Amino acid sequence: MRPPRPCLGEWRELSARFQLDAFLQLSCFASADGRVLLSHAQWVSDEAHIAFAREHRQDMVNRIDQAIPGIERPGLSRYRLLHSVVPDGAPDCGESITLLYVATQTAEHARRWADATADSLRNAPPAGIGAAHLLASTDGKRALIYAPNTQGGDWHRSLPVPLDSAVHVHPPQHYRLLGSVRGRRSESRR
Repeated sequence: MRPPRPCLGEWRELSARFQLDAFLQLSCFASADGRVLLSHAQWVSDEAHIAFAREHRQDMVNRIDQAIPGIERPGLSRYRLLHSVVPDGAPDCGESITLLYVATQTAEHARRWADATADSLRNAPPAGIGAAHLLASTDGKRALIYAPNTQGGDWHRSLPVPLDSAVHVHPPQHYRLLGSVRGRRSESRR
């Protein structure tokens, strides 16, 4: 797949050129069918990312758009980590992830779903999952599970079905890692 090269290249260049202390890591994933490219960026704070976006994002995006004609951008979503569940003896993570998106009516619904799902995963961890990170969007309308897979992606079938009509769980989406770029701060921890 050709598209991640321009994206990863731009991030590598920016990270080296500007020595962005607030940039932690960018991981680039492709959907199982190869039609969707997902970038997952981690920053030390929202403020640091906003400052970067104001100063450098447009120039970077323009170069990526030139390299990948017809690219569609669904927009930026900010999430906060609510729970990380790592079962005892969980195997090392593979190079694929499953995302399970959840639409909610309020931030309280997102929180309750994440709490109940985390409890379920802690009490009966399904086979094939090394860890599960449950996040809620800052606007309160979405939640998700970010789960690196270790041996297949069917673990989601064992999750409890929400009984609340204010919560809608979408079908899982499977992605494979194409590459990542670490920021200066992440590199110094290695």
